[in-house]
Amino acid sequence: MGTDEGRHRASPRSKHPEVVRRGTRVEEARRSFVREGTAESQEELNGAKQQLFSTYDRIKGEELMEKVKKVETVHGERRYKESWKVINEMSGRKRSREGQLAGCSPEERVTSWFTHFRDLLGTHPTVDGAEEEIPAVLTSLEIDDGPFTATEFATVKSTLKEGKSAGPDGIPQRSLKTAISMTSYWRFATRL
Repeated sequence: MGTDEGRHRASPRSKHPEVVRRGTRVEEARRSFVREGTAESQEELNGAKQQLFSTYDRIKGEELMEKVKKVETVHGERRYKESWKVINEMSGRKRSREGQLAGCSPEERVTSWFTHFRDLLGTHPTVDGAEEEIPAVLTSLEIDDGPFTATEFATVKSTLKEGKSAGPDGIPQRSLKTAISMTSYWRFATRL
């Protein structure tokens, strides 16, 4: 048993009192067979091994039935994450390595990301005539691109509703409303 200890991990089943008792019986029968070497002692050893295997299988079946009952219980309580955890444990399914970067150090992972995106995106495109000016399509629109006016600030501030979630920019409306108020005060103060 000394050389196998490092290679095999003991399962909780192997520490079960019945399995330990049957294992001890197998070890005694093995010593008897080594000492005597008779057909009767070999038959006793084979019988002890068979009892150990059947005890081990029975305990394994009981543990599986307990896990099945646990899955049914947590599923009935709508705790699906826990039920899938037990199912994956029963089936031996492990989490896939999909999405995990190869590399042992942070530098290797950064290199992996760089290589991945370089291969994915390729090189910069070469465009003929990149220096050409692109002509404006709509020039007759009345768009004021100067600073915001007090009327525009007031219009925007009145349309913002507090208690709403942030927009696509991720800025809460309450923050925008506060910023508009602060900008209005700043403009008022700078005019004095």
